Amino acid sequence: MPLYNLASTGLTPTARMSTAIWPAPGCADETLAVWLSTCRVEAVTNPTLETERLVLRPLRHKDLNDLSRLHAEESFWWYPFRRGWTTDETEAFIERTVASYSEDEFGLSAIVVRDSGELAGWAGLSVPWFLPEVLPAVEVGWRLGEAFRGLGYATEAGRAWVDHGFKNRALEEIVSIYEPENQASGAVMTRLGFQIAIETVHPTRGQILHVTRLDREEWLANRA
Repeated sequence: MPLYNLASTGLTPTARMSTAIWPAPGCADETLAVWLSTCRVEAVTNPTLETERLVLRPLRHKDLNDLSRLHAEESFWWYPFRRGWTTDETEAFIERTVASYSEDEFGLSAIVVRDSGELAGWAGLSVPWFLPEVLPAVEVGWRLGEAFRGLGYATEAGRAWVDHGFKNRALEEIVSIYEPENQASGAVMTRLGFQIAIETVHPTRGQILHVTRLDREEWLANRA
């Protein structure tokens, strides 16, 4: 259950620069300044992905009621906040997420159970602004409501977004970040082929974090 503080960075769109996507092939060795000016890929609309059991579509403002019920669960935001969220916090989260589709060219999407139409949580690719030391980077992450855990949805959604990142967005590397105590999310990352790269500390909250990484070569090897 990574994506610790993306919704509460407090950064303005200008400060966030709308840029930190991982360099496309041929740009990986550029400095950040050169990359921002010459290697940035063209903006895209967040897509809808479909898996065997899930529809992964952009979040929208009319998801507020359903998402607020999930966000209110203490366990949903236990890492890192140790509490549930209010409706106002969820509304602000949706606003920032929708804005990220154009500002960051990546963003989280709703996880909808295909058979029932229920909103189960969210997942997707996003820029981990909360951890500047790993930038530029793209992170894959997910969160699910209590009723939807233990069913393999996190792995299914995570794999779909990882595949999309490498196949359709020409990423060279994807990261995923979690607190070591959160063994369930760590296990999902392992199943997806991620390996721990560094241990660090959240710059404002103080929690120990494990940064895992998967590069294109490893992804291709895992698919062989």
